[in-house]
Amino acid sequence: MIDIWLALLLSSGTAQSDAKLVEYGCAVMARENGETVMHKTPGLHIIDYNKSFQFAGFQADGETQVAAILCERSSVIPAEFDYQVLLAGLPFFIKGGERTAVLERSNGKYRLRLVKGNPFSEEEEKTVAARLESYPLKSDMPPPGKDLPTYENPGMKINSPFETIGERTDKIKTPECESGHEKAFANGVLAIKPGETICLTITMNGKTVVPVAVTETANPESTLVIRFSQKPNQHEATLMLFNPLNKHLRYRANMQRPGKLQDEYTTTCPVLSHRFGIEGWSYDVEVLKLSGFEALSDSNMMECQ
Repeated sequence: MIDIWLALLLSSGTAQSDAKLVEYGCAVMARENGETVMHKTPGLHIIDYNKSFQFAGFQADGETQVAAILCERSSVIPAEFDYQVLLAGLPFFIKGGERTAVLERSNGKYRLRLVKGNPFSEEEEKTVAARLESYPLKSDMPPPGKDLPTYENPGMKINSPFETIGERTDKIKTPECESGHEKAFANGVLAIKPGETICLTITMNGKTVVPVAVTETANPESTLVIRFSQKPNQHEATLMLFNPLNKHLRYRANMQRPGKLQDEYTTTCPVLSHRFGIEGWSYDVEVLKLSGFEALSDSNMMECQ
């Protein structure tokens, strides 16, 4: 397994956290050799960070590319200093009970998207909005490496990278299109199997995103790149979708599972403009069927459907 070095930006002070919020553990989502994997990180506690104990980011070894952080907590409501994960260039997934949410930035704004579970109540929406409003703007942050210490360890040197989600996606290489998948698209539905990477040419008709045809050559402005992977004998399936549009993208997904006669609907989350979206399932999937592509306007909160 490729080692992932945890890079912490440290200065004097004692870590403190939201009094009523409990964090049970965190993990790192990473790209290794074209696959998305999860690494448990027992020493990582995002809730412990504050003004004097700051999160800087990760430096990966070899072909590993850190893509996101996931923490399990007593609630999905973000903590006071969770924004530090985003300023380090990573989206932050929070799992709380039956809910999962992702904290991210888009067009300079903080956003919390509900990935799984019951919608927020009116009171929760107000709490989330107030917390997002309290987060500092990038313009309020010092420039990279300025007025901030650097933590060094033998074989590892880390500087604090203040970067946006858009800058982070430059580090994630879009998979190359594969040939031979022309028959995977029919009647507006794309059927993709584990191990496949399919590129789909699209056009816009108002808010509707119209799939045209499978292609072997990706156009960065008009091609959806979709990769579906599954670990053998580990019951873990992952879908990555790269959105080329200037709008956020919503789509529907149905799946065919082994031994099941009927397709099953599965929840999906909007994919941000010029970003990639990740969906995961803790069981085997034979085929994913994607359809109903639609462009969305920008919003501070976007719920999965």
